[in-house]
Amino acid sequence: MRTINVCLIILIVSIGLTNSIDFASLNEIQSLKQNTFASSLIETISLSLSSAKGEDATEVLSMLNNLKNQLQTDQENDDQTFRAKDTEFQEHIDKLTAEIAKLDGEIKALAARIIELEGLINQANLNIQSFNDRINSLTETLIDLENKFKSDKKYYEEKIAGLKVLVSKLEDVISKLKQMIGSVSGVGKYEHIGATDSEKRDIAWKAEQRASFLQIRKLVPDQYSNMVELSMNADQGALEKLLGILSGFSKEASAEIVSKETYLQNLEDTYADLVKQMNDEIELNKEAKKTQEEKRAEYENEKALKSTEKTEKENRKAALEKEKEINLGLQTQLKSTHDKEKLDRSKEEEIVDTLVKIVQKRLVK
Repeated sequence: MRTINVCLIILIVSIGLTNSIDFASLNEIQSLKQNTFASSLIETISLSLSSAKGEDATEVLSMLNNLKNQLQTDQENDDQTFRAKDTEFQEHIDKLTAEIAKLDGEIKALAARIIELEGLINQANLNIQSFNDRINSLTETLIDLENKFKSDKKYYEEKIAGLKVLVSKLEDVISKLKQMIGSVSGVGKYEHIGATDSEKRDIAWKAEQRASFLQIRKLVPDQYSNMVELSMNADQGALEKLLGILSGFSKEASAEIVSKETYLQNLEDTYADLVKQMNDEIELNKEAKKTQEEKRAEYENEKALKSTEKTEKENRKAALEKEKEINLGLQTQLKSTHDKEKLDRSKEEEIVDTLVKIVQKRLVK
């Protein structure tokens, strides 16, 4: 930053060597000789004063004043250069600081979004697992429901089939018993009284029917067959009563068939409705699961992009912070050099002022 001061060299060349007082030996300047600049300047002045005998040191004063002006001009130029360089550094540092702050905000926003995406991904995983559990549960329930329906259907179909067989057998028995009305009475028959022709005929008919009774037993359950057998010897009143009981059984069985067939139909309808509802719910859960899987894929893709972007911005921020650190160092070094040279120049100016006073006091006529 400092310019080379050539004033001393010019003075040595322009002023010839003649006899003069020994300026370097003056007591006032002995303390100045410790300074390199002052020592060189004193030697230059001493050489300058070796001009013609009797002339004063006007030219030396002029040289010193020129030197002082030069120092001041150099300092002004140096200050101007320093301010320009320092401003340039500061503007660049400010720009770096602003960009670093911007990157820092963007990095924080990306980090927050990444955390948010991780939460969304975890929630999507929980939702997907929940949908899977629901689908599996519904599927297992459908299997259990189907097994239960088949079991119940089989049970009621067997019951209905059994009741239909019973009704058929009861109707067959009733039909045969009705044939006995008015032909078999046995009322008022005594063993010591001879049978009438009509009674003999009925007794013969009964004997014939015994051969076919075994067939009736095959058609009617045991608890009813005894009643049929008894009816062969019963009177007409008892026969009508038995027919009423058997008809009641038949009607009850027929009503039970209708009831069970209605229940079975309701069971089938209810089962079909439940199966449809559960299958619809399974499809809804599958669609919801698919949506969650698609959203999870979107979240994971965005997270990967945001993570890459965050890493790039962190690297960029680190590079800018390094650059800022370097520029701060250079700015500090620039200021340190400027301040040191300014201080040195100020001391040199003080030395020049001191020498001017000495020359004016001791040498100017």
